[in-house]
Amino acid sequence: MFKTFFKFEIKTWLKAPMPWIFMFIIGLLACLGTVSSNVSIGGSFGNIYKNAPFVTMRWYVTFSIITVLLVAAFVNSAAIRDFERKTSQIVFSKPISKASYYFGHFWGAVLVSMIPLLGVSLGMWVGVTLNSIFEWTDAVRYGPFEIQSHLMAWVIFVIPNSIFIGGILFAVAAKTRNTIYPFVAAAALLVAYGLTQNWLRDIEYETIASLIDPFGTKPFGVMTKYWTVSEKNTMVPGLTGILLLNRLIWVALGLVALFAGYKAFSFEEKSRKKSKKKQAAKEPGGPAFQHLGILKKYAPKRGFGVQLSQLWSQYKTETLGIVTSAAFIILAFLGLLNTAPNLFTVNDSYGTHELPTTYSMIMTIRGAFNLFAVIIMVYFSGYLVWKERKAKMDEIFDSLPVKNWTVYLGKYLAILSVLFLLSVLLIGVAVLAQKSLGYGQYHLGTYVRELLVMDMLGFAFVMALSMLVHSLSKNMYLGFGIVIVFLFALDIGLSAMHIATNMLDFGGRPDYTLSDFYGYEPFFKGLSWFNAYWAAFCALLALGAFLLWNRGKEAGLQKRFSIARQGWGGYRYFGIGAIAAFVLVAGWVYHNTFNINSFKNDKEGELLQVRYEKDYKKLTNTPQPRIYDVSYDISLFPEKRKLLANGKYWVKNGTDKTVDSLLVNVPNNGRFSFDCERLKLLKNDSAVYFRIYSISPPLLPGDSMQIAFATRFVPKGFENEVTFSKFVQNGAFFNNTDIAPSFGYSASGELTSKNDRKKYDLPERTRMPELDRSDTLSRSRTYIGSDAEWLMVETVIRTAPDQIAIAPGSLLEEWQEDGRRCFRYKLDHKSWNFYSFMSARYEVARKEWNGIKLEVYHHPGHTQNVERMLYAMQKALEYYTTNFGPYYHKQCRIIEFPRFSSFAQAFPGTMPYSEGIGFVQDYKEEEDDLDMVFYVAAHEIGHQWWAHQECGANMQGAEMTTETFAQYSALMVMEKEYGRDQMRKFMKYEMDKYLRGRGRESEKERPLARCEGQGYTHYNKGSVVMYYLKEMISEDSVNMALRRFLNKFKYKDAPFPVSLDVIDEFYAVTPDSLDYIVKDLFEDITLFENRCEEATAEELDNGKYKVTIKVTSKKFKSDEMGKESEVPVGDYMDIGAFAKPEGDRVYGKTLYRKRVKIDSPENTFSFVVDEKPQKAGIDPFLLLIDRSPKDNLKEVKM
Repeated sequence: MFKTFFKFEIKTWLKAPMPWIFMFIIGLLACLGTVSSNVSIGGSFGNIYKNAPFVTMRWYVTFSIITVLLVAAFVNSAAIRDFERKTSQIVFSKPISKASYYFGHFWGAVLVSMIPLLGVSLGMWVGVTLNSIFEWTDAVRYGPFEIQSHLMAWVIFVIPNSIFIGGILFAVAAKTRNTIYPFVAAAALLVAYGLTQNWLRDIEYETIASLIDPFGTKPFGVMTKYWTVSEKNTMVPGLTGILLLNRLIWVALGLVALFAGYKAFSFEEKSRKKSKKKQAAKEPGGPAFQHLGILKKYAPKRGFGVQLSQLWSQYKTETLGIVTSAAFIILAFLGLLNTAPNLFTVNDSYGTHELPTTYSMIMTIRGAFNLFAVIIMVYFSGYLVWKERKAKMDEIFDSLPVKNWTVYLGKYLAILSVLFLLSVLLIGVAVLAQKSLGYGQYHLGTYVRELLVMDMLGFAFVMALSMLVHSLSKNMYLGFGIVIVFLFALDIGLSAMHIATNMLDFGGRPDYTLSDFYGYEPFFKGLSWFNAYWAAFCALLALGAFLLWNRGKEAGLQKRFSIARQGWGGYRYFGIGAIAAFVLVAGWVYHNTFNINSFKNDKEGELLQVRYEKDYKKLTNTPQPRIYDVSYDISLFPEKRKLLANGKYWVKNGTDKTVDSLLVNVPNNGRFSFDCERLKLLKNDSAVYFRIYSISPPLLPGDSMQIAFATRFVPKGFENEVTFSKFVQNGAFFNNTDIAPSFGYSASGELTSKNDRKKYDLPERTRMPELDRSDTLSRSRTYIGSDAEWLMVETVIRTAPDQIAIAPGSLLEEWQEDGRRCFRYKLDHKSWNFYSFMSARYEVARKEWNGIKLEVYHHPGHTQNVERMLYAMQKALEYYTTNFGPYYHKQCRIIEFPRFSSFAQAFPGTMPYSEGIGFVQDYKEEEDDLDMVFYVAAHEIGHQWWAHQECGANMQGAEMTTETFAQYSALMVMEKEYGRDQMRKFMKYEMDKYLRGRGRESEKERPLARCEGQGYTHYNKGSVVMYYLKEMISEDSVNMALRRFLNKFKYKDAPFPVSLDVIDEFYAVTPDSLDYIVKDLFEDITLFENRCEEATAEELDNGKYKVTIKVTSKKFKSDEMGKESEVPVGDYMDIGAFAKPEGDRVYGKTLYRKRVKIDSPENTFSFVVDEKPQKAGIDPFLLLIDRSPKDNLKEVKM
C-alpha cells in the first residue's frame, strides 16, 4: 500500500500546475542571472565564472532556503488533503496501514517538492546555451558545464533540506490538520535560522553556528570562505567535515520529527465539543429564540455623522478581529521574537560591541521586523477584503446601508492601527534594551518620527495599493500574488530599465541617513514632498477602491466600471480634491527634481564615463603646471546649506616643456568660475565637468602664475536624491576637491569593471602602472594626486555663530563679523593638496603633550570614548616621534563628523572620525575586546608620517608605503598598551579578512609590494606581514628600516618613493639567513597550512606538566589567480601552550612560547609548563598566513 499512496501523491502533483510554475520561475531567474552582464548572483563577479561550481552551489543553497514555504505547501497538502476534502472517513475505512498511508504521502510530497529546484540547473544550462548564440555577455565569463557541482548540490542541499523541512512540517500538518500551522512552523524555522546566525556571526563562533544552521549555508560558507578565484571556478566541495556533520544532524532531526508525527497520527477524527451555549442557540427553544417578537418597521438614519459612527463600528470590529486571530498573534509573535533579541546585542566588527544608539535600534527594528509588517499588511488586506465572501455573508453584508468608504476605511485603519501598536511596543522594547545596556540617550522624538510617522506612511502606501488590488481581484490568492510580485519585482524592473526617479518607484522617497548632528534636516523638504506626492496618489487608489468595491454578486470589470461611473457623484468632491492634489503635487515634485534640479541614472553615468575616457584619455601626458600655494576665503551658511568659496592657486611649470593649455576638472557641486587674464576657455564639457583653457602667453619652464576661482553652492528647491550630502546644517565635512578644481586628465573618472569596459569596447585597463623604478613619469606623481607639489594652505572660513569651523593647520585668530563666527588657519608645514573643511556645533576636549595641542571635537553627548581618543593620540605620538622622527604640526585633532559615511581619515594635523564608528564603540575590557577606538586613532595618526611626510608614487605598491605602514605603526602602539597576547586576536581577524578578500578579487591578486588599491592586501595582509617581519628580525630592525626610508623621501619632490625602496631597507636590516622572509612576505604570495594533529600532557611529580604536540606543516606559493603550488617548508614558527581562559575571555594565558625551525612536513615537540594546559599547537599567534588557522591549536588530552 505504501507504493499506492506514494504513486498517488506523485501523480496528483505532476498533473497540478504548481510545481511546474515554480520550476519555471526559478529557472527563469537562474537563466537571467546567468546571461545578464549586470546581475551577479551567487558570487559570480570579476573573474569568477557565472556558471562556476561554487556559483552553482550558492544558487542551490539560496533557493533551498527560499523554497521552505514551497515545501510547506506540498507536504501540508499531502498531510491534510483527505481531511479538507471530507474523504478521510472513506479512505480510512479501507484495509490500509497507518505506516503506508503516512509515509507514502510524505515521501511522495517530498520528492515532488524538489521539482521546482530543477529550475536552477535547467535555467543555468539554458542561459549558457542562449548566451553562446546571442553573446549578451562575454564568453570568458563562462567555464565548462560541471555536472558534478549540480549533482553535489542535490546531495548536500536539496535532498537533506527537503527531508528535514518536510519531516517537521508534515508532522505538524498531520497532527494539527490545520493549513496555517505548517506555514507558521516554516516561518518559525526561518526566524530561528536568522536569529542564531545573527547572534553567532563572529568568527569565534563559526563552529557552533555551522552546526545549528538547519539549511547548511554556514558550514558551506566556512568550508569555502578562503577559496581563491581559481578554486571557486574549478572545485566542487565534498560532503566532509563539519558540512557532513551538519547535514547528518538536521536530516536526523527531520526524521525524528517525522516519526514522532507518525506516532501521534491517528485515523480517528478529532472530536470537537460544542459549548452548551452554542448548542442551545441552535435549538428552537433555546435562548437565541426566546426573545423573538414581531419585527418593527425601521427607518435607517442618514448623514455624515451616522457614517462616522459606522466607520468607528467597522474599525472596532475589524481591529478586534485582527488582534484576536491566530494568524496575527503568530505573525506578531514571530516578528517580535525576530526583533527583540537583536536589540539587546549590538555587535560591531572585530568581535567588538557598539553602543545601543537610537539610530542603531531603528535600523535593527527595520531590518528584523519590517518583513513581518509586510506579511501582515499583504495577508490581512486580502483577508479583510474577502472576509465576508469567504464566510458566505457577503450578500447580507453588502445589503446593509453603509457607504463603501466606511467599509474600506474601517478595514484600512484597522490594519494600520495594529502595525502602529506593534511599532509602539517595539519602541518600548528598544528603550528597555538601551536602559539595560546602560545607555541613557533615548531620543524618543526620533523613534516617533521614524517608526510612527515615516514607516507608517510607507505602510499606508502599500496598504492602499494592496486593498485596491484585492477589490479588483477575482480571488484572494490571485490578489496576494499580484501584490507580492509587484513589491518584489518593482525595483528589479526599474533597475533593468535604468529608471532612477522616485516618482515611479512606488512609495519612493530620497534616501537619508539619521544622525545626532542634524536629525534629518537636509532631507526634510524632499521627504515631505515625496510623502505628499505618494499620499495624493494613494488617495486616488482609495478613490478607485471606493468606486470599484464589490457589492453583491461578483461582476466583471466592465460592469464594475459602469457601476463606478454611476457612483462617482457620491465621491465627486473627494475625487476632484484627490485628483487636483495629485496633479498639483506631482507637478511641483517634477518641477523641482527635473527642472530646478537634475539627476542621472546609472546608465547615463556609465555612458558619460565612457565618453570622458574616449574623448580625453589622449590628453593623459599633456604637461600641466603644479600647484605650490593655496589660499581660501570660505563663507558657510549651514542653516541654508549655502556655501561661497573663493580660492587662489599659485601654480608653476615644473616641467622642461612649455605649457600652453590647462585641463581642468571642475567641482560638481554648484557653480564654478575661473578668474585669470592668461586663461581663455576653449572647451567646456559641462556634462563631465571638464574644461580646456589655453594659456596666453604659455608658461615656460620655471614660470608661475596665479589663478583665482570661485564655487557657489546654493541649493534650490529639493532633489530626487540629496546631492552634496556632506554639506549639512550641522556637521559639514567636505574636501578641497568638493570646492576647488584639479588639473590634468583624471583616470578616476574611467569605468573600472573589466566586464563593463568590454561591453563599451574600451581597452583593458590596468588599475595602476606597473612597479618599475625607472618609470620617471609615474614617479613624478603620487597616487593621491598629480597636480600639486608640497604646498602651503591658508584659510579664512566663516560659519554660523554657534558653530566651530575647522580648516587645515593651526588656528591663528578668531573673530565675529556680521553675525558670523570667523576663523583663520594656516598649515604649520608643507603638505599635499589633500585636506578637509568642517563646521558643527562642537564641544572640544583638550590636552597637551610636549607642546602639541591634542584636541577632540565632538558632538555634545558623544563623550563615551573621548578620553580614550586623547590617550591614544598621546601614546601614538610618543611611539612615532621616538621611532620615526618629529611631528611637524602644532596640533593633533580628531574631529567627529556625521554618519553619512563610516570611516576615519587623516589630513595634515587633523583626522575626521565618523560618528558611526569610534564614537559609538562600547569597549568591554572584561570580555577581552579589541580596543578599536584606540587602534583606529593610532592608525590615522600614523598617517601623519606615512602619507603626509612621504607618499608612494603612482604605481603598484603605493598603498604599502602608506596604509600598510600605518597599520604596522598602530599595531606597535596597541601592543605596547595591551600586550603581545592581545595581538593574537587581532591577527585572527586580519587574516580572516585577507583570505576572504582573495576569493572576491575581481581581477588579479598582487603581492604586497605590487598591490593596487586592494584593501584586503595593503590593510589586512599588511598587518600580518609586518607583524611577522617584526617578530623575525625584531621591532628595532623594522623601525630602523622604516626610519631610513622616511628620511630619504621626507617632504621630497619627485621622484617619489616606490615599494622597492623600502624593501631594500628591509633587506639591509635582515640577516642573510632570513632574506627569504622578505621575498615571501612582500614579493610573493605565500601561504601555509599548519596543523596540530595531536596534543597530550602528563602531570609530573613536581606539579608541572609535560606537553607533547605532533604537528604538520606545508608551504605554498600562489599565482595571481589563486592557483597554488606546494614548495618545501623551511621556516621559523612558534609553538606554544595556553591555560583555560578566565571569565568571559576568549583566550587563556600563554604558558609556553618558543620559536623553532620547521624544515620537514611532520614534527613532534615536547616541553614543560607550570600550569595545566588547555590548548597547544603550532603558530598559535597566527603570524603566518594560514589557509586553515582554526586547526593550529588542539585541546590537550591528559
